[in-house]
Formats: sequence, structure tokens, C-alpha cells
Amino acid sequence: MTLQAIDAFWKWWPTVGDTFARTFSAGEKVPDDLIEAMSEHVADIHPDLEWEFGPGRESAHHLCLSGKGDPLLRVVTARWVKRGPVADASWEFYGSRQRSPKTDFALNIAGQRVDADQYVFEVSEDELCEVIHVRAFHPAHESMDDGLKEEALFLSLDNLLGEDALERWLGRIEIAKERPSSGISHVALRSHVDDLAARAHGERWAALRGETDDGKPIFVLANMALKRAAHLLLDMHLTIELPLLTRTDNGLPTSEEGARLDALEDELIKSLGTHAALLARETMTGRRTIHLRVMEGGPASAIVHAWSERHPERRAIVTATMDPRWELRKWP
Repeated sequence: MTLQAIDAFWKWWPTVGDTFARTFSAGEKVPDDLIEAMSEHVADIHPDLEWEFGPGRESAHHLCLSGKGDPLLRVVTARWVKRGPVADASWEFYGSRQRSPKTDFALNIAGQRVDADQYVFEVSEDELCEVIHVRAFHPAHESMDDGLKEEALFLSLDNLLGEDALERWLGRIEIAKERPSSGISHVALRSHVDDLAARAHGERWAALRGETDDGKPIFVLANMALKRAAHLLLDMHLTIELPLLTRTDNGLPTSEEGARLDALEDELIKSLGTHAALLARETMTGRRTIHLRVMEGGPASAIVHAWSERHPERRAIVTATMDPRWELRKWP
């Protein structure tokens, strides 16, 4: 079981952490048996995880586990960090690859050298979704097939931005066939991403309208900037369906009913605090549905149940669905 393997890892780590730190500080080679033991403990958590050491930000060194961009494995590595020790003078721990402290790095992909400083990026920012779309050109792409181009690009972006920043702040990532006439450097792209991260709200609401199959209206208020990478442990999609008590002729809430529903939602969100993230609310004929992201096994379900019991007249229908990839999000 993953949690048991995670706890086993953290029970083992204090027996070797100082040895790893002394070895790195002395510039010596890590003994093979320690490398093998590390690989075995990580594989016990999940066989597809990778691990690596590097310099720390505040500590002398860091250890990270990486799921190589797999959203399911990123949840596992987040739990690995959460159940581990706090950072100290020697070690800090991360559930994803960190950005390289340097910008003059180069990668070797299938015998091809890919220098980061030869990338040219064409960028456009989507303010509503708080992401940057990029098209990337590199002269080495000319001798690569499409698979190698993508591998080189994503590994370079991992090193440039870090895995989590890549997922959180980049939207569409495409490969340009020709050098963009108005492109920017990889250093400028890092600065652009850092600027977006510094001013992003994480809440950008959009009012959307659609129709049911029988032509009746649906109104959605959705947070377009809510991102899985910002809420890694919220792996469940929770819906709360509330029947309307008073309706207009077309089945939608009256203004008084709308105000009551808004107050109920505010009460619920305040009670949940950081245990949930509000994705959207959906209003259609006869009902209002609240869409939340919550953590499996966390306190959100109990909080929602207590809230529902305080308002029995609403006959709330609560449905929880495992969705670690956030695939149930209906809105663009």
C-alpha cells in the first residue's frame, strides 16, 4: 500500500540522510548500496517514480521524487512530502523536479545536444485562465522526430521552470516549425512566468451560458484560474445538488431564492476553509449544483454533511467522485 511504503521510507530516511549529506558535502561518490536502497524504497512507493538530489534553497541539499508529469503520481509525491519531516539545515524535500538554479544548461537527448539558450519562444498570455501559451523553436529540432522534439522541450522546460510551474502557468505548448520573428529567450520566458505567478489571483470567474438537450438554459459561474497544480491533494470532485424551493416560470430561482442560495454557498465555503476549493456553481431548471474539489479521506465530507443537516429543507444530494486528474471539470 502506498501510504505504508511512504511511512516505511520516512522511517528509513533518518538512518541514511546524514550519510548522503556528508558524502555530497565532501564531493565524494555515493556508495552503490545506498543508491540501490534509495531506488528500492522509492519503487515500493510506486515503480514509476523517479528520484534525484540537488542543492537546496534554504537547506544544503534537496531530495525530490518525480512522477514525470503524471497527475496521479503527483498526488502520491505530494503525500510523500506531507508525511515527511520539515526541512532542516541539511535537507529539504519536494514532490516534483525543481528548476535549475542556472539558465545556461544543456541536455543530451538521444545523442543530440540541446542548449537551452538556443530556444526561442513565441508567447501569448491568457489573463482569464492565468496561463501563458508558448510555441517553441530550437535549431536542433531539424534533426529530431516529433517524439524527441517534445521530450527535449519538456525536459528543458522542467529545468527552466520546475515541474509544478510548468503545469500551473503554461497552457498550450507547441513546437514551431520556423523561428518566430518576435520570439523571446528562455531567460525571458522564466521571467514572464515568474511575473505571472507573482500577480496571479487563482480566482478568475466567468459567467457562462448554455442549454440542455431540450433547449432549457444553464447558467454557470466558473473559476477559470483554478488549477490542479495549486491543489494537489484535492483529488475528489464533490457535487452538492440543491433543489429550488421557489422558481420563476422558466424554472430558474427567483431573486429571493438566488440570494438564499448564495448565502448557503457562502456559509458552506467558509466552513470548509482550506479543505476545499470552489470550482463552479451551475444553475438550471429546478436546481443549483455546487462543484467542489476536496481531498479523499479529508474532513470536507463531514463538514458538508453537518452543513446539510443544518438545512434539511434543502434535501441536498451530495455526490463524491474520485478524479485526481480533474477530468470532470466541464468548462474550458
